[in-house]
Amino acid sequence: MGDQASSLRQLLQQQQPSQKQRMGDSQTPTCSIAVLSGKGGVGKTNVSVNLGIALTELNYSVLLVDMDIGMGNIDAMVGTYSTMSMADLLRGSGDVSTLIQPSLYGIDIIAGGSALAEELSPDEDVVQLALGELEERFSKYDFVLFDLGAGISKDRVPVLTSVDRIIGVTVPEPPALTDLYSALKWVHHYEPMIPIQLIVNKAVSEKEGLAAAERIQAVAKRFLQKEVELLGVIREDPAVVSSVKAQVPFVCRLPKAMASQAVRGMARKLTLQPSAEEYRPSFIQRLSQRWGGKKRA
Repeated sequence: MGDQASSLRQLLQQQQPSQKQRMGDSQTPTCSIAVLSGKGGVGKTNVSVNLGIALTELNYSVLLVDMDIGMGNIDAMVGTYSTMSMADLLRGSGDVSTLIQPSLYGIDIIAGGSALAEELSPDEDVVQLALGELEERFSKYDFVLFDLGAGISKDRVPVLTSVDRIIGVTVPEPPALTDLYSALKWVHHYEPMIPIQLIVNKAVSEKEGLAAAERIQAVAKRFLQKEVELLGVIREDPAVVSSVKAQVPFVCRLPKAMASQAVRGMARKLTLQPSAEEYRPSFIQRLSQRWGGKKRA
């Protein structure tokens, strides 16, 4: 299994064009997306990785940022072991020039790293300096995806309220749906106008996935007066499990699998979404304002 994975990575590395060749319309503002879940174990990070890769297959440039600080594993999932991470950046010890790392699968990543919670309460000046250095780099991508840790907390509010849209990932079980709704309600409290989309993962059938989505949509509309769009359903697929074991993203390892086709459909939907207005401040500019305390948090 390890030899097969290694061979596939080598083949992809030979075939993969540079990130600069994969840019979409360079005049279109970067689309920033936060991917969250109400609880762990729903496959959120795996979805983020494969969705990002599916976007690169459509010739869009993608940066995937691991915001599960201290517990992140995106770099391992794409076979890239970073020496610098978001944890280093927030401590004021990161070098932005080496923070963004290419992967074998077309997406670039920023690793989450490992750090204790108390290490991640950086001085505001450190944060503002780091954001300034990231501004130009982020603007070179068509999509920047932020993979957040499970659940919700106040320290994530600045990121969640600065992105262009949010994707919530859940499984059909009632506890997971309840936890995701709680997370979406929290976000809605701080930024009621932000578009929210939904992915139902690990559904036994399309019918089960659609029913789960309808429950989230119904309560969001009733209690928040919020429309939640279904981005798609990913059914239970042995290809996902075997690909995780092989440490190769399933859209690359088994491109014809049900899960791969579902994720590619979601990527196509994302490319059809309205672009961020050119006059609107960039993600980094909005985040800088919120982290600086200019907006309630």
